Amino acid sequence: MTSNTDRLTILRTASGSSPSVSQFQVFKRLGARVVGVDSDPLSVGLFFADAGYQVPRASDPDYLDALIKICKKESINWFLPSLDEEFVLLASNAKSFEAVGTRICISSIDTLRICTDKFATYEFFSRNKIPIVPTAIYTEDTKPAFSNYPQIVKPILGRGSSNVFVAKSQSEVEFFGKYLGEAVVQPMITGVEYTIDVLGSWSSEPLIIAPRKRLATDSGISMKGITAWHEEMVYWAGEIIKRLKIIGPANIQCFVTKQGEVLFTEVNARLAGTSILSQGAGVPLFESLIALLNGKEPLKYIHPVDERIMLRYWSEKFITINEAQKYGWKNNA
Repeated sequence: MTSNTDRLTILRTASGSSPSVSQFQVFKRLGARVVGVDSDPLSVGLFFADAGYQVPRASDPDYLDALIKICKKESINWFLPSLDEEFVLLASNAKSFEAVGTRICISSIDTLRICTDKFATYEFFSRNKIPIVPTAIYTEDTKPAFSNYPQIVKPILGRGSSNVFVAKSQSEVEFFGKYLGEAVVQPMITGVEYTIDVLGSWSSEPLIIAPRKRLATDSGISMKGITAWHEEMVYWAGEIIKRLKIIGPANIQCFVTKQGEVLFTEVNARLAGTSILSQGAGVPLFESLIALLNGKEPLKYIHPVDERIMLRYWSEKFITINEAQKYGWKNNA
């Protein structure tokens, strides 16, 4: 077993995502040791982590065992999951990780089941009087009709912009709904889209609330953004943390309509890929997260910051064949 008792060692999944590189660099700059894993041996984050591993996909029955073995080998102190589809599985098996000395920074199973199910999120927000985009559920037995279009049809479970469709008529709603099998349907909102980076304490008290506006996206990934402040939005974000019992990092998404109405859409119980914008604007998101993991008092930061614009661009990482083969890549060309 590798001994890393002198440094906080963090395990991060989804090391193939482009934003993982910036996050790994911040964690390392703050003194943490980062172990990255991904199912793709050519995942870029593996080559920026202190150690990297190829693992099965989250849906594979061997996924859990592979992660536990890595946690034991690398003396992982804390596991910060990154994939929505792994959350409930990991939370359900937390004791297996604790048996090898690894704790998972994650909300409760009940909270995660709400966050990973878009209709469950709608129902929870409605019960708690939290303003949310009107949402209907489509199944073969329940085919809601609408008087206004366009409507957005998307999977109940899932992340990102995959399988998200714009329906301009009732027949298109039914076509896309049938294709997905089970879906949520929401009116297309005209307004400004926000993402709010948040951090909840172990008792779900708001520690960090940092809104930012999306200025441009590419394939669902924010490529340009700006930090912002909106009192009503910040108030509701704090209520969501407390009522939904968010623990650790999360991101909350919402719109501000042309009429100035704040409407929330979803909660992702993980660090957002673009959380690096809040960090770059001076919000101590990563510092407070590390303090939380180290059992220290995190800095509570809920107030406006200077407006800071993020512009993303392509960069390259060049590796040798031997480095690629380290994680199981095979040149079958």
